[in-house]
Amino acid sequence: MKHLDDLDIKIATFLDQNGRASNREISRQLGIAQSTVKDRLAHMFDSGKLRISALFDIEKITELPALDLAIIGIKQTGPPDYTTRKLSLIPSVIFVMSVTGTYDIIAGIVTNSRKMLSHIITNEIECIDSVFDTETFIVLNNIGLYVPATVMSSLMGCNEEAKKFNTQEQGVIAEKTV
Repeated sequence: MKHLDDLDIKIATFLDQNGRASNREISRQLGIAQSTVKDRLAHMFDSGKLRISALFDIEKITELPALDLAIIGIKQTGPPDYTTRKLSLIPSVIFVMSVTGTYDIIAGIVTNSRKMLSHIITNEIECIDSVFDTETFIVLNNIGLYVPATVMSSLMGCNEEAKKFNTQEQGVIAEKTV
């Protein structure tokens, strides 16, 4: 298995700065053959070491009334791989980490309402059989954490679960204004 080297990192860094750059543009900027860029990118993609994805800065999203970013501290029993795998399957979870300290696992969640956040914590996270305690931290200010487009798609109502919560929230708002 080929290990990453300085050239791989330079190619990835160039793509990080301009995700739409062509292999030709990268080869020109780095002074290497286009075939080298193609081969190295293919290896990094095929090995799972590199992935290109669309990310949103949620602090700049104004199309939704509110996005809640929460960090969940989780205490669990049993092997952490089981719990982290289960957590990673929840659509609004943007990251999961096994950590040292007070909690065994830290997870980041983005939702479009407090009701959805509450649902995910009580009906999805706390229902995982290895989870025995959680603590939720609402993020007040975020710098540098971007949200994958797949999560934004669900938050913008492009899937059935988000539509259900959006409809419930609109109903609650309508009830309060009547």
